[in-house]
Amino acid sequence: MRSAVLIGIMLSALGGVFPPVPDGEHPQKRVLVLQEFRRDTPLSSEMEDVYRQMLGSVLGSRLDYYSEYLDTARFTDAAYRDSAIEYLRARYEPLRIDVVIATTTATLELVRTSDGVFGGAAVVFHGGTGLTGDMRTTGVVSRLDLVPTLQEALRVLPNRTRVAVVGGSAPFDRTYLQLVRQQFGSIGPPVSFTWLTGLTVSAVEAAIRALPADTMVLWMPFTEDSTGQRFVSNELMEQLAAAAPVPFVGVHEVQVGHGVIGGRLFSSRIVAARTAELTLRILDGESPGDIPPVEIDPFIRRYDWRQLHRWGVSEAALPAGTDVVYRQLGMWEAFRGYIVGGILLMLLQFGLIAGLLAQRASRRKAERVLRAGETALRASNERSRELAGRLIAAQEAERTRLARDLHDDACQEIAGLSVELSRLKSDHAIAGQPELRGALATMQQRAARLAESVRLLSHDLHPAVLHQVGLGAAFESHGLEVKRLYGVGMDLRIAPDVEPVSGAVRLALFRIGQEAIRNACLHGRAQRVTLSLARNNGHVALRVNDDGVGFNVDVARRGGGLGLVSMEERARLIKGRFDVTSTPGRGSDVEVLVPAPLPDADRSLTLVQP
Repeated sequence: MRSAVLIGIMLSALGGVFPPVPDGEHPQKRVLVLQEFRRDTPLSSEMEDVYRQMLGSVLGSRLDYYSEYLDTARFTDAAYRDSAIEYLRARYEPLRIDVVIATTTATLELVRTSDGVFGGAAVVFHGGTGLTGDMRTTGVVSRLDLVPTLQEALRVLPNRTRVAVVGGSAPFDRTYLQLVRQQFGSIGPPVSFTWLTGLTVSAVEAAIRALPADTMVLWMPFTEDSTGQRFVSNELMEQLAAAAPVPFVGVHEVQVGHGVIGGRLFSSRIVAARTAELTLRILDGESPGDIPPVEIDPFIRRYDWRQLHRWGVSEAALPAGTDVVYRQLGMWEAFRGYIVGGILLMLLQFGLIAGLLAQRASRRKAERVLRAGETALRASNERSRELAGRLIAAQEAERTRLARDLHDDACQEIAGLSVELSRLKSDHAIAGQPELRGALATMQQRAARLAESVRLLSHDLHPAVLHQVGLGAAFESHGLEVKRLYGVGMDLRIAPDVEPVSGAVRLALFRIGQEAIRNACLHGRAQRVTLSLARNNGHVALRVNDDGVGFNVDVARRGGGLGLVSMEERARLIKGRFDVTSTPGRGSDVEVLVPAPLPDADRSLTLVQP
């Protein structure tokens, strides 16, 4: 917006051009603004905003600002003017006003004919060309040339060759219309004019509705119709433009936003800014007589985007530097940040989703590899366990064969040798030779001991009592052998209801107990070993504990010893649970719990036993 930018530039520069007014006899600076129109007219309010902003920004609290809205545009008779002068005299003559701002030619004439109402106050005016200053007066002059305004409108709307000029009936309105008639007299065909002036509002509205399509409406000041009905704001123009079949063109910037398409428009803000600039120079100490009136171009180019869109006018058809206001942003312009943020968020989500999908695919692949590895490992474990089971079965079969061979062959041969030695010792030929008899007796004793050793070895390899009498009897027999061989005290706690158990369970439990006792005697250096065997809820529980030196179970497992591995594998083969606990210096404890339900017949027999 050209006028707003211009005012902003002025405000930023005025701080250096006009420093704060120094204190003196009258530190307060009194400024009076005389407006020709009513307070509620758009022209007055726009100029008032500029004066207060520019003067206040420089003077601050040292400004005493006054404004009067004389409404001389409506009341033009001499009596009203005289009463206005008397009012101003009574109110402001005692105040010693420093500067009077006359916003129009009419207010300037009132000041000049006020017969010293404002004393020695300087006057800053705005008016048309031809006005001059004096020792007390300076100002801003501008030419209200509307021909370029109409020519620009004809270029922007090339298919419009008819111009309907609408104006009011008040003296101020007629002054404008007279000026326009004079200026537009130079414009000839193909442009033609229709003058909708001196009419009632209803007549104007009906005439506008009947205008042909190649017409544009040029809206001039319309403060009063032919019946005397008065209009202050732009509401009438806005109402008629909204229903009009043709576009409206304005002459003043305050009309933009109220139905006109826009154009080359007179800017009261520019005029107010320049008069405020001159006022500050005078308040800073310059004499009005030393400041000649300044001639300015008060026109700006401003268009309403909504009206351009309504009438199909491209922005490319507008002059360079045109200010387009009330632009309705499209979806992209209005929500660009949200759209970009949403897109980025969606991309982030897509990235996360893609990452998650890739992670899921990688995880599934790893799971497949892991499952394949687990399957292979499980199969390998099964094969290892099957092989271990076969090895144990083969070991037991070989033990059985060796025990049978030792018992049936070796023991029999040694026994036969012992018999032959006994017979030979009783021979009469040798009876007379004591030394030979003694040697034969020694050989016979050694043969007997060898036969006993072979028998024990056969029993150790495959105790026949285990199959013939049962598990409890096998442990009792083995306990006696342990006492004899190792000198270790044995406590056997065998429940009477353990039997019957299957051959595989019986053999596995015996081998586990046998290995646990041997480890306690040889490695644990135990003095006493306790073996417990009982049945509980369809299971057979074997427990072997000792008072030996104990050991570290984890170290023993990592050491690769076969004793624990063999016991664990035997327990697994019979679907049992194996557990070993030991603390160095506190002995060891081996427990096996094996499912071994009793057959119905066996249960009944067991229940009736005492």
